[in-house]
Amino acid sequence: MSRSSRNSPRDFQSEFKASSSHNRKRRSEPVRRIDDASKRRRTVPVVGEDKSNTTQPISFKELERICREPSALKLISKAERFEALLASEKLDNEESNPVFLKLVISAFHLLCSANNRDLISKNVDRLLCSPTAKNFITGTVLSSFINKLPHSNHWKDEEELVCTVSNLTEIFVAFLQRFGNDIVHKLLLPQLRISLNDLKESNLVQDFDHLEKMIQQLEELRKEVIRNAKCESDQNSQCEPPENFKKLSIIPQVDDLIARPFLRENITDKRFKDLDHYLDVQFRLLREDFLKPLRDGIQQLKTSNALGPNHENKRKRANDIHVYYDVTIQFPVCGKRSRVYKIGFDSNHRKVAQVNWKRSNRLKYGTLLCLSADNFNTLVFATVENSVSEELKEGRLEVRFENVSSEEVKQFVQGKEVFVMIESPAYFESYRHVLEALQEINSKFPFQRQIVECCRDVEPPEYQINEENNGNYKFKFDGVLVTKSEAHPERSELVEQYDSRSSMEIVPDSSAGVEVPVENEIHSAVEVCKCTPNEHCWPDRESLGLNESQMRAFKMALTKRFAVIQGPPGTGKTYVGWKIARVLLQTFLLADEEDQTPILMVSYTNHALDHFLEGLLSTTTSLIRVGGRKISRQLEKYSLKSLRRKMHRKKVVPDEIFEARLKTESDTATQKVFSERSFDILRSLRAGVVSMKVLGHSDYVRRAHYSQLSKEAGPVSINEALLDWLRIKRRHKRGREFPLHDELEEEGYGDGYGVAFDNEPFDDKDLDKMAHKISILSVEDAAYPKEVKRNLLSEELMTEDEEIHLDDIYGLKTEDRWRLYRLWRKRAEEHHNELFLTRQGEYEEAIEREQEITRKEEYEILRKACVIGMTTTCAAKYRSILNMIRPRIVIVEEAAEVLEAHIIASLTPGCQHLILIGDHQQLRPTPAVYEMAKKFKLDVSLFERMVNVGVQCEMLNVQHRMRPEIAALMKHIYDGLENHESVERYEDIKGMKKNMFFINHKYMEESINQSHSHVNKHEAEFLVALCRYLLQQGYEAHQITLLTTYTGQKYAIRDCLQKDEESLRKLVCQTTTVDNFQGEENDIILLSLVRSNKDGKVGFIKIMNRACVALSRARKGLYCVGNFGLLSKHSDSWKKIVADLKASGSIGSALPLVCQIHNDEVSVKVAEDFSTKVPKGGCQRPCGVRLKCGHACTWACHPYDRDHDEFFCKKPCERKRASCDHTCPKRCWESCEQLCDIMVEKELPICSHTTKVRCDTSPMMIECKEPCEKVLLCGHRCQSKCGKRCTKRCLEKVEKTDWPCGHEVTIACSATSADCPQPCGATLECGHTCSGTCGECRMGSFHKRCEKKCGRVLICSHSCKSWCRESCPPCTAKCESLCVHSRCTKNCGEPCTPCREECPWKCPHHVCTKKCSEMCDRPRCNEPCDQVMSCGHVCCGLKCEEECICAECTPVREIVFGTEEDEGARFIKLQDCQHVFEVTGLDRWMDKDDDVIGRKQCPQCRTPVRTSLRYGNVIKQQLHDIERVKAKLIGDKMLLDRKKRSLFVRASEMLKVVDQSVKAYLEKRKDSIWKTMKNETMATIIENQLMLIQRLQPTGEKIQRHLRTVSPENSSEKKLQRQQFTEALSCLKKRLLSDEVGLLELQDINTEFSKINLQLELYLLKREIRILKVELDEPSHGMMTAIQKELSSGQHIADEELDKLMNDIATIRTNNPCFKPFTPEEKKQIVSAMNLKPGQWYKCPQGHIYVITECGGPMQKSTCPDCGSVIGGENHRLVEDNQVASEMDGARYPAWSEQANLANYGNLDEIV
Repeated sequence: MSRSSRNSPRDFQSEFKASSSHNRKRRSEPVRRIDDASKRRRTVPVVGEDKSNTTQPISFKELERICREPSALKLISKAERFEALLASEKLDNEESNPVFLKLVISAFHLLCSANNRDLISKNVDRLLCSPTAKNFITGTVLSSFINKLPHSNHWKDEEELVCTVSNLTEIFVAFLQRFGNDIVHKLLLPQLRISLNDLKESNLVQDFDHLEKMIQQLEELRKEVIRNAKCESDQNSQCEPPENFKKLSIIPQVDDLIARPFLRENITDKRFKDLDHYLDVQFRLLREDFLKPLRDGIQQLKTSNALGPNHENKRKRANDIHVYYDVTIQFPVCGKRSRVYKIGFDSNHRKVAQVNWKRSNRLKYGTLLCLSADNFNTLVFATVENSVSEELKEGRLEVRFENVSSEEVKQFVQGKEVFVMIESPAYFESYRHVLEALQEINSKFPFQRQIVECCRDVEPPEYQINEENNGNYKFKFDGVLVTKSEAHPERSELVEQYDSRSSMEIVPDSSAGVEVPVENEIHSAVEVCKCTPNEHCWPDRESLGLNESQMRAFKMALTKRFAVIQGPPGTGKTYVGWKIARVLLQTFLLADEEDQTPILMVSYTNHALDHFLEGLLSTTTSLIRVGGRKISRQLEKYSLKSLRRKMHRKKVVPDEIFEARLKTESDTATQKVFSERSFDILRSLRAGVVSMKVLGHSDYVRRAHYSQLSKEAGPVSINEALLDWLRIKRRHKRGREFPLHDELEEEGYGDGYGVAFDNEPFDDKDLDKMAHKISILSVEDAAYPKEVKRNLLSEELMTEDEEIHLDDIYGLKTEDRWRLYRLWRKRAEEHHNELFLTRQGEYEEAIEREQEITRKEEYEILRKACVIGMTTTCAAKYRSILNMIRPRIVIVEEAAEVLEAHIIASLTPGCQHLILIGDHQQLRPTPAVYEMAKKFKLDVSLFERMVNVGVQCEMLNVQHRMRPEIAALMKHIYDGLENHESVERYEDIKGMKKNMFFINHKYMEESINQSHSHVNKHEAEFLVALCRYLLQQGYEAHQITLLTTYTGQKYAIRDCLQKDEESLRKLVCQTTTVDNFQGEENDIILLSLVRSNKDGKVGFIKIMNRACVALSRARKGLYCVGNFGLLSKHSDSWKKIVADLKASGSIGSALPLVCQIHNDEVSVKVAEDFSTKVPKGGCQRPCGVRLKCGHACTWACHPYDRDHDEFFCKKPCERKRASCDHTCPKRCWESCEQLCDIMVEKELPICSHTTKVRCDTSPMMIECKEPCEKVLLCGHRCQSKCGKRCTKRCLEKVEKTDWPCGHEVTIACSATSADCPQPCGATLECGHTCSGTCGECRMGSFHKRCEKKCGRVLICSHSCKSWCRESCPPCTAKCESLCVHSRCTKNCGEPCTPCREECPWKCPHHVCTKKCSEMCDRPRCNEPCDQVMSCGHVCCGLKCEEECICAECTPVREIVFGTEEDEGARFIKLQDCQHVFEVTGLDRWMDKDDDVIGRKQCPQCRTPVRTSLRYGNVIKQQLHDIERVKAKLIGDKMLLDRKKRSLFVRASEMLKVVDQSVKAYLEKRKDSIWKTMKNETMATIIENQLMLIQRLQPTGEKIQRHLRTVSPENSSEKKLQRQQFTEALSCLKKRLLSDEVGLLELQDINTEFSKINLQLELYLLKREIRILKVELDEPSHGMMTAIQKELSSGQHIADEELDKLMNDIATIRTNNPCFKPFTPEEKKQIVSAMNLKPGQWYKCPQGHIYVITECGGPMQKSTCPDCGSVIGGENHRLVEDNQVASEMDGARYPAWSEQANLANYGNLDEIV
């Protein structure tokens, strides 16, 4: 059979071994020496190697010349180029010239027929042994060529064709002779035989007998090689192993991956020598099964430099092993069992990026990994501990290292070692525990006579023999009988024993609540308790519900210690197994409690195990399911994990275990917490931004840098400051927390790093006591997660030198901030890695102690159970506990599917009864390595081996599942399989012409990258369409299973389902693989065989074991799609099946369908045919059924929904609406529309206008759109629509001439003076013209903010760049202060750092001894300079100045000081502007005191003088003065911090009392205090702003209180006044609550507050004058008139004038006694004069006093004469807002209540 190097690559180089039986004789003639292969040039380029050294393939002409001569010697001399040709892509191309391939075959024939001269023979062997030669001979290129032999048209004549076939035959003979068994199964002999048969049928060759004879000889040679290999294997099986297998390491060693180990073939038809021989064979074969793929993969990588771009070898290893690159060990992790490590790999590598991790089985738990950093010369092994698909996609998983110490791993982490990693294709976890169990087996191993010695005589179980000898052992059948039987004579005695129940609880069938299929249901006759001895009194099989074969198996299983039951498909082997288990369970109740042990139920798969255990729930609830990450829902509460939790919850743990756990937890808790804390920190350091609580330790972050972060944070968390510093924004911004006032008062601000938050880092570097959150921001929480993730993953760090010289971390760019953060993180990582590894030993000890306690708890739970269920792998894992429990009975379900080693690993020395249930003619065990099955027979199960050696096996022969035509397929597999009568009565499949049909096709398959799986899209789409069709026939989804032979096809089918929305709703049918469906069944099976290719490969479906499972799952209908022509060619059994199918008409290229309704037949070949030919599941005829609405169904024929519940008639509705006469516009199936949307004319009832509206609209609900015809109070017509409220503010244009501002404007009628549009034009205090209008500036009293830049010259000589409306802030320009030593790098507004260098002002005459920044202690030097300059003139400057000045060449053109013309005048040049001045005049200018703080400027150009040494003291004095001003502006830092704190507290308190309109702004302003308040100016602004905000609310309340409208007579006046005051206050509020408000504006706002208060006081005074009818004296009247005039002028009033006017109002009140409040003496006189009882004095809401006479109880309402408020009341009930005026007579209650009167009089004793 042809072998595709793509699908099953092999590393031949490790297997090549030349046969010694075919050596050639030496010849003496000289031969050109061929260098050793290891010294040849490489034929394929290696990574890093120059391509110029690559060997070029031999050309066609050269090869033709060599073959024409012919000369093997010449071909040998060009061996390298010939190998390069075989390895090149030329031969891979399917379109390559067949002539070229014929030439290559001729070359091989030339080599194989070369003479036997020693040197030539040696080099020929070397060339033929090369991997390229063997790959060609066994590869796809030659395979394709041979397949096309009969059909090619490139042959010149018959002779050439015969010659080529003859050459191939001789080449195959030569290879068989040289390499024997190593190549016998890979040679392309089957393809050659098929092509030869085709040639014979086509009569292309006349002399065919010659070729036939050659092929027969070749086939005989092949058989001989196979026989010799078998004999050699038999001889090897007798050899003694080189070492004891119990000393071999389970984890691979380096030697295991270099050389092939000692192996012996599994003996399947006879006995083993002894137990050691048996265990040795099983152990070594099982170990080699997981080792060989790893060994081959590593050797491929090593020998072919697979880390480089080698095309051929990359193709070889594509499906063998999975390679991962750039693997690094990141940090340790706290595992459940011990310390594990997080590793990372390159997830973007092209081989990995394509993996669908959610569907893939790669890197799952327990997988073995091999890592190497040196091309696999040294190896590190690990197993996968935890893998999540989301993390795998990112290239991360957790592993446990197996063969290296923690110190070595530590070095890998610290050294950042980079590995290449190989994943073993064999699942190591299942091998590990079984291999360990095999090594632990000793001479007490049970069933040695049967398993090892293959003894056919099987005795009863030992526990039965012992009991029978005493005459006590009897079976109990009452729970398994299906009919009542006569009671046994000994019934009463046995029932009595039964009633004394043990701890094994047996429950009746009805109590378990488990649903069992009808045909599998085990009924119990509780009225009968029938117990029988072994030798007699068996119930008849009808009573047990068994047929004859089942009864034989039933008896044998109960009475033989070693029982083998074969159950072909549908024969009820699980049903019989349940019966056996129930009898054993019930019989154990008769035994003594001390002798009771659980029954161990094992299976290879979780599904088969769960299915069997569910069937036992009706018998016992004392059942425990061990292991299994996915178990059925019915068994969840019976799982070991669940029972352990229940034990802890109910506190029923045994005392000794409970005490041990307490002690262990006490000892280990600290270690676990410490280790887990370090792990959490290490994980968080990479997963997100970490808290400064972690990073802030002084060993990680410099104190100065931490202080900057902390001070910037203020009262908020330093973690938020860290995020702001890194410029990270949260996705959902959290509200920040701030401290309470009490907390601020208790803490002395300025003494620590923060105020409200504890921003101090932990002193404990190990963070053992840390209880806070480690990570403050995950990547997902960031607004820009990709940017944060990129920065977190980057490895670029800031150097320590850069860090040391860094003063301001806020001056860094964003990327540099991240570099610094990563430096801090790196230091923390190094420390916690070290700490984690240091604690590793203690942690692992703690975990081990906990696991020991857990094992004790599990033992206590398991030993009390009736049934323990676990997989074979789990049984090996729990072997130590099972050895203590020593279960007597072991039942193995699906035993023929389990590797033999797995079963024997489940047996303990206490096992006395083993029952194997299975079918070796269905699925067999599947080794990971095909060679282990083919050559060493590892795929033979214990079940099959026992059948082979003749151990009694009872086969069940009546099947209850398949209908007869399906069961007929099984005759090619099973002899004598009978049908139960029930299967004869199955109904036919609806809509199908055949109940079983096989659809044949030739659509090609596709191979899936990165796996061995295959996909056939045609079959997937066809089966999905067929499944939909069957659902349309009325079948439920649970009745259909889509079955396939490959996992890739399973996912392809699911993808097809998801493409259709209808499929997503309805197609919820089960989709699974054949292997996972063994033991299950369904009504209808849709089977996809997948394989269809040009290479003639059919895969494992040709194995009848799998075909048996695939074809036997259906009960009523089986529909299979595949390439059966291909299958028939490669499988005799399939050929027979296809022949039977053809005979019965059950196979064809199209599936015949039948309409249920019309009986029309139609055939479908592709998926599209279903949608075109049977769109609704019927035929193409219309349905035509008359519906309830009277219309006909428009669907095509549809067998489902015959009542048309799902059909919606889409014809127009013809019914009239209930509300009008219009026809319903909807479709027929829809509910009629009650509302009518047709537009009609309707008259509106209120205004009588007509309008066009919807028919269903009520006229009362219509808003009229016509213009309103009403006239407003102002006389203008309303501008609103008729249906809306009339206009409140009239917009009619009118001329306004009566405004206080005096402007005449045309504006809206409703406009007020506040809307005056005339430009203000006033000159502001800053000198700019106001840009506001008259209304905006309130007639000039409160101007709009200036919109121009300030431009004022600051003390530093720079211009202010802020807005004019603001106070000039500190200058933001770069500071220009400099000296000869350095320049200041700060902003100009910040204090400069004084220069500490020596003063440079030195000359021969004077020297300054001060520092550069200090005032100089030397005088100016006036020595004249007499030096002759280069121009020939004498210098007119000073001798000690830097530059000479020529009066002739540089004439002074302007007279500045008047001394320029004096005799002997000397000149000096200012370096800042290069202007020249006379020295004495400039000295006077510089020394003159200007009474202004600022820099001296050039008298001519006004350039600031900064660098003159002569005037250094003047410049320094100016700088000192400027620095003092800066300090004043910035303020004292400590005082400023105190003020910040004070203002923060003040704002927090104000938040409690201000209204909602102010609260939001105040909250924002409070939050900004710590960031924006950086100088005294800002502090003053914020302080004044808070003061005015405090003033805002009382002013508003005062206005509302005094201007509340109560009585109608003064309501208009009050409303107008209230509106004016409210508008004025609102304007102030808007300007006040602004971030742009400045000091000048705050002063204006304060003035306006005072003005509004003055206006209010004047209004209240005038109102009291009117109410009290007071006549003012002349001075008071004059003052009042002056106040009114001043306020009505609309001009700005100074604060002093406002104070004077307010004093005038106070004077008016003082001068008039009626305005004075009553004194206490006056109140007493009034009360005495009125002579009323206490409690008759009251006051209105405004505090005005009134009295109620008579009884003092209010009987009527009135209005207050002072304010118009309602006073009094009715029926002795006072108005709610009135109250007793206690200030008049001291009464607390109204006078009308006697009880209240007593209280008013105080002490009752005194009254009496």
